[in-house]
Amino acid sequence: MVFVDSVKQWNLEVENTLKTGFMQPKLRHWVEITISSKHALTVFIVAYSSLLLVEGRVASLVQVFSYLLSAWTVVCADVDGHMGGDLCPIGRALVSKSDYGSVKSLLLTLWSGCHVAGSVAMTALVMKVWHPVLAIALFVPCGWVKLAGVELPWWKKVFTFFFEPLEVLIFSGSSVFGFPMYLTSVMQYRDPLNLGNVRAWPLVVATIFRFSVSAALLVQYIAEFLQANTWEQMFDQKLFEAFVVVQVLIVVPLDIIAMVFQIVSNPSWRDGLQNEDASTTMLQIAESLILFEEDE
Repeated sequence: MVFVDSVKQWNLEVENTLKTGFMQPKLRHWVEITISSKHALTVFIVAYSSLLLVEGRVASLVQVFSYLLSAWTVVCADVDGHMGGDLCPIGRALVSKSDYGSVKSLLLTLWSGCHVAGSVAMTALVMKVWHPVLAIALFVPCGWVKLAGVELPWWKKVFTFFFEPLEVLIFSGSSVFGFPMYLTSVMQYRDPLNLGNVRAWPLVVATIFRFSVSAALLVQYIAEFLQANTWEQMFDQKLFEAFVVVQVLIVVPLDIIAMVFQIVSNPSWRDGLQNEDASTTMLQIAESLILFEEDE
């Protein structure tokens, strides 16, 4: 959780953002990242609570819209991480200028959508069919992979795991383009630390393990759900539940295929290799766009 330092600092960051046309990192942390972290938690709550309610078609459509809105916010945060975190506007520009740049961005967004939606849908079903504690426990391997090596007190790691699930849900710090994730807040004083270019394969293994165990727990429930409900019921009283089940059946396999494909074909993502040329370019551009003083 990130808090605004002061009204004066907020106004300065907004002014510098308008001056450069580049969202200043502090402002991004106060607005975008805080909102994404909140939605990463609420999307699980929305999905689970909606499964416990039997509503009509209109109410179910409202639930679907609320769910998709939260999921989309998390997807945007995931894509920004692949594009370079605080320097994601620069990363997007570099990708757009590369061969088939728009196609790459679209495919990344679609994959991220599959990953977020599939994870949330499968977790919500495990919560309903078995127990929320079991669903949370299935994320422990992912949490261990993401947080074990982070230099934080143990209680902050526990807090992050339970209340900021964005960190264990997406591949933040592992860019498919090999972009770094610089700690831009220190650029005023020294060269920024690269928090990115983390090996993705351990988290992929943990994620596939979570999917596999969840699938084993849900296979009987999904089979019974499809047999017990007619198409009319699925488009009326059972609309939201059917929507979640379809995500598990379609987007989870697509996510696994995409992860395995990236592991096999993309060493930058698999092994955490940094794209040196892109990193140098991003830093050079960032130095002229990130302002730390009012008179700059």
